[in-house]
Amino acid sequence: MSWLWRFQAVTFCCLIYGINSFLGYEYWKRYALNYPSDWTGFRRAYYGRYRLCSGCSCSDIDRKVTCSGTPSSLTIRYKIIKTLSQEDLLAANDSLTSIEIYNSGLESILNAFHPLTKLKTLKLAQNQLKDFPDISKNVALQELDLYANQIKLWRHSFTALPKELTRINLISNKIDWIPDSWFDLPNLEYIGLSYNNLKRFPGSSFVNCKSLIYLGIDANQISFLSVTNLKPFYGNGSKLVHLNVGKNAISSISTGAFSGLIHLKVLELQENNINSIAAKVFHDMPELRHL
Repeated sequence: MSWLWRFQAVTFCCLIYGINSFLGYEYWKRYALNYPSDWTGFRRAYYGRYRLCSGCSCSDIDRKVTCSGTPSSLTIRYKIIKTLSQEDLLAANDSLTSIEIYNSGLESILNAFHPLTKLKTLKLAQNQLKDFPDISKNVALQELDLYANQIKLWRHSFTALPKELTRINLISNKIDWIPDSWFDLPNLEYIGLSYNNLKRFPGSSFVNCKSLIYLGIDANQISFLSVTNLKPFYGNGSKLVHLNVGKNAISSISTGAFSGLIHLKVLELQENNINSIAAKVFHDMPELRHL
């Protein structure tokens, strides 16, 4: 069978999770994915291990942030800051380009970021956020990191995403649904959706997402893959080279599901429950190097 021949022709390599680990660009460079050296893979992001409040002042008494002057960045680590408001950042509205708040128990933001039209980097990893922050007004935003919160999207309320976004990290949240066309982002290159509660591959969310290079949607509850799921990434216009759908509940893959992913070099399917692979599943994947 043609699909079996193609399956055997692919270069194989084993990843032993939990024993050996690799920085994304160091491991995958052997497959000529040309990841930039500043992207070490979402799972290996370093958030720092010491208390810090830089750019603005943090009060340990009332647990508030106060900005004065015109700082270009705000960094908070291991300081208890449960809420953040527009008033807290008012003095820095015209200067802030980067906000990083890690391990600070942040629970509520409301519309704190609305006036920050120059903001390019927003990292709120390892906090207690339950709602996706409203970033609809942050037109210059390029990098969004919400790793390890408790975020869930609601059908009656979700924010628009800025078109300039290039990297999004939503790993380790409680996301079980993603709106159609939500990732209609022409500049998006890397997105991590691992360790959420998705039961279906959210292909309809990636309309016109033609710059995407890496999509990690491993460790969810996805049970099948089909042409409909993956069609947004078909054709010469797609730049997708690395797709990780490992550690799901995939039991079947329909005919031609991966056909059309003509630039895909790495496909990860490890730790699924696959018992049925239809004919020509791996047909027309001329650049595939790792399966």
